[in-house]
Amino acid sequence: MEAFTGAQLLIQPEAESIVKSLEPFPIAEVGTRRWQSQRKKVEQLNCQAHHNTAAVGGNKGQDFVVEAILAHDKVSILIHELLVIETWRRKVYPQIRDDIVKKNPAALYSLMYYEGILVNLLELVMWTEEGVARADDDLLELLDYLWRNVVTLNTYADADFWPVPMTEVADINDEKHKADSERRQQFIICMTSISLLWYIVDKVKVLPMSALNNILKKNDMPVGLTNLLDHRPWIRRGAKGMEKFITKEWRAVKGADVMVVCEYEAHTWFLIHTLLTNPECREKYTYTTWRKEQIMKARKFLNEVLVDQIPPLGDVQRALDELSFLDPPASVDEKFKTTLVIEPVARLMNSIVKGTNFKTLAGEHRARLTDPKVVMEQASEMSAMIDQIMGMGGEDGEGPSEEEMKALLAGLQEMQNQ
Repeated sequence: MEAFTGAQLLIQPEAESIVKSLEPFPIAEVGTRRWQSQRKKVEQLNCQAHHNTAAVGGNKGQDFVVEAILAHDKVSILIHELLVIETWRRKVYPQIRDDIVKKNPAALYSLMYYEGILVNLLELVMWTEEGVARADDDLLELLDYLWRNVVTLNTYADADFWPVPMTEVADINDEKHKADSERRQQFIICMTSISLLWYIVDKVKVLPMSALNNILKKNDMPVGLTNLLDHRPWIRRGAKGMEKFITKEWRAVKGADVMVVCEYEAHTWFLIHTLLTNPECREKYTYTTWRKEQIMKARKFLNEVLVDQIPPLGDVQRALDELSFLDPPASVDEKFKTTLVIEPVARLMNSIVKGTNFKTLAGEHRARLTDPKVVMEQASEMSAMIDQIMGMGGEDGEGPSEEEMKALLAGLQEMQNQ
């Protein structure tokens, strides 16, 4: 679970000092020295937080990093930084990608993997009930972010979204591989978003009304999650048989193992269980003929083998049996009903995009990230970090593969020698 990083482990006072120093950065400062400094600090915190979790047998509730984030009220800052780097990836990066790929691959890796690191750290924060509460109204923007990633999984369900792994070091210079590497990281983020979404929805009893409106009305998650079950992004047919996405890697499964539920599949079912059986969700969710048709699709996946692995799904079976007898209004009839839904203004995203000319911003970032001095500094830092990771012997599934790191290191060393 630990994120791709060369960070050293921290002691508690160091971690608390770093947490205290965290601050929100405007999108204009992405890639600056100050921004890079905070990015490294967040990587250190993420590494230490997962180390703490592993040290206590996977109990995510015992971690001095998460405790410090909660105590110093930094949850919203992490959400803000996540939305900043997502907006940068969507609005700025496509305009400057070619120049960055050719002239500053070190910046490419540090920028593209940072989003995953923030998602990884927020997993641990949102595992706690206090973490969800501390997010306050900003929780709605995190829910929207996570749901955008789930929609991405549904949108690309019929495409070859997951790239073929690189086997030859030389492939790092191939344009297709570079694009595949970016898609690989995006896919991991999207899949991790399922788990993070579950950690939030699981606390439905303490969620504010606005969060339930977001989940059930604005984003209509019951329908979207049922479609996700239908698309099953966690399983595919590979060159040598069936494969499942387990611990952030595709792994071959044979025979009865094909029926074993993986983490992301289980979390999808947990989400559906809560949304279809929790009394408060049932009371607030309005069925239409179309919604009923969509959600009833989940029935075909509920078999004895699945329910034996996740016994609470028996409640989902009963809920779907009840739904089959329901005669809801047609979708067109629902449009004529007046339902007032008040949702707080998305203050974080508004602060990020308000008054921003993304074309001008892209030009500024292109100049900054391709400046020869900056390129050499970042190449040197990345080279040292990769040396350290390779020396530690292993990778963790969050960042580049071992082959990618070796190839990137060779490219960075060649750049430094020029």
